[in-house]
Amino acid sequence: MNNTKATLQKRLAQYGLLTAAIAATNEADAAVVYTDITPDFTGGLGSQYFLDLDNNGTDDFRIWHNGSSNLYISPLTGTNEALGSGGATFAYPFALTSGAAISSGAGGWFNNGYGGGFQSLNYGSCSFGNWCNVTDRYIGLRFDIAGSIHYGWVRLDVDFAGNSWTVKDYAYETNPGIGITAGDTGTGGTAASNSTGIVGMDIAENSNGSDLEVTFTAGIDETTISEYRIMAVKAALVGTFDQAAAELVPMANYTAITPSGGPTYTQVMAAGALDSDGDAIVIGQPYRIFILNVADGVNATLNSFSAASADVTLNTTVLAATGISATDAGDNADASDISVSFGAAPSEFGIQEYRTIIVKSSNAATFDLAAAQALPATAYDVQAVTGGPYSLNPSATTTDSDGDAIALSLPYTMFVWSVSDGTSANIDSLASAATDVTLEIVAASVNGPDIVGSDIDDNGNGLDLSVTFNAASNETGILAYRVIAVKDASASGFTINDALALPSTAWMFINPDGSPSYTTVFEAIKTDSDGDLIVENQPYTIFVVSFANTQQASISTMSFSQQDVTLISYVGLNEATLDQIAAIVQEGQIEIQLPEALLGTGLNADLVNLSGQVVGSKSLNNAQNFINTEELVNGIYFVHLKDGENSIKSIKVIIQ
Repeated sequence: MNNTKATLQKRLAQYGLLTAAIAATNEADAAVVYTDITPDFTGGLGSQYFLDLDNNGTDDFRIWHNGSSNLYISPLTGTNEALGSGGATFAYPFALTSGAAISSGAGGWFNNGYGGGFQSLNYGSCSFGNWCNVTDRYIGLRFDIAGSIHYGWVRLDVDFAGNSWTVKDYAYETNPGIGITAGDTGTGGTAASNSTGIVGMDIAENSNGSDLEVTFTAGIDETTISEYRIMAVKAALVGTFDQAAAELVPMANYTAITPSGGPTYTQVMAAGALDSDGDAIVIGQPYRIFILNVADGVNATLNSFSAASADVTLNTTVLAATGISATDAGDNADASDISVSFGAAPSEFGIQEYRTIIVKSSNAATFDLAAAQALPATAYDVQAVTGGPYSLNPSATTTDSDGDAIALSLPYTMFVWSVSDGTSANIDSLASAATDVTLEIVAASVNGPDIVGSDIDDNGNGLDLSVTFNAASNETGILAYRVIAVKDASASGFTINDALALPSTAWMFINPDGSPSYTTVFEAIKTDSDGDLIVENQPYTIFVVSFANTQQASISTMSFSQQDVTLISYVGLNEATLDQIAAIVQEGQIEIQLPEALLGTGLNADLVNLSGQVVGSKSLNNAQNFINTEELVNGIYFVHLKDGENSIKSIKVIIQ
């Protein structure tokens, strides 16, 4: 079977040992016997050549064609072997280049390649074997002389089909156990000029070999070089990749350049270029570049091998999302209130997914891709790649980039992280919105017509002022109600900011507890919004502030009464007298009872529902006064007692 990646890696490791073994030999003691076949032997279908390496009259190997589809070499004794790859069933001799090391350091020695003692050079017109349309390549051999192992080589040409082949010459080392280099004729060898200045660069974004550009300086004497072989080697394997390993790299795994005068060469690799292991050149993998200068066989017989380049890693960066915006679109007081919109990247090639990130605007200037890549999954939301445009709301539990819960009234900047898939691209991108987003929730306000101020006593201060109002429809975001008395003359210009700036002496505090309505009486020391004590004969407008709790709401709101209230002293009207006023719910009516001291004072009463509507009125001329309720629905109502337009008392009643 053909070479596989696994067998090649094993072969490279073996040849690392081989090179060391060769270096350890005493070259001064070596003696090479060279034989030039004159004329060259040219074989065809069914031809055979018997090779007697030491010319002792005993053939050591047979090279022959089976007449149909296979060119073989057969060891003719049990100790003779050829250098190659494979196993006990199939074996394929290497097509070595000039200068390749042949010694005991290599582990790829085979005797019985196919059960019958032969090994395939070229089977089925290059279907299997390493000898596919090659010229001046060498088979590494070892054989027995008087019980000792000797090393040698034979040089051949083989065409594409394997039907035409030529045996040119051979040689062996006379000293047992000492290696030989392919092409060594015993007269010493001249090495091809070496290449220098090797640089690999990432020049494109194609996510394949065409991103890799290699530049190097030519050998000083290019007459010694038949071709340059550019090899990309995984950086992790450089320690075991040497000249012997480079000489065994198959043609498909390197890029060849024919010398053309230099002095430098620049080569952009093909899109389908492979590394020295036969793997596709890919992004994210560090490589080092080597140049093997192959000897021309005339002016030089030994190959030369360059030093490695610096690491080069191909990277492809995905494009960033566009048009990022964020708005406050909810009232949940968490990340789900944010609506994020953005356009797809101009090209979504290589993007695995988008991730939206919420960053405090105060940190946005320093937030970068490295910070995004360090975030836990709780700090971003994922958007699948579908072509865009995109719109999503983060999860309620999503935190900001600091790991903090999303807060109200805090400016945030939205980022969108384009995550690369690691295959088509391996560098992410990050983009941000041009404007901030701040979440705000408005506290529910009370209904203005429900606010009623009443004059309930004759103390001449805040103790006379009672305020009743219905609760806000939703008290979730309300920390407290603040009740404020504002002089009528100032009421039209009184704002929520004015209200929030007042000291506690200018408002009454009510804790919301879920009640449908609330009543409070001012204290004697309380002031109006101007800081003046509350007094008689001064018309006031009552304001009620729904003060936000900052957790469920961030914006306080304010409502005001539709009618003002003026504190007035009445002769005989005091708290004890007011306490004698009663409102009694009866079948179809409400009876309002006045004490004798209030008869003839011109008081009147309004019956008001929870919406602030007046649903019944009565002038209180008698000790017993009745307001018809037959048409009213059951529920809570208030009887507001007034002297003209001034409220003096409010009584809650329930119609059932």
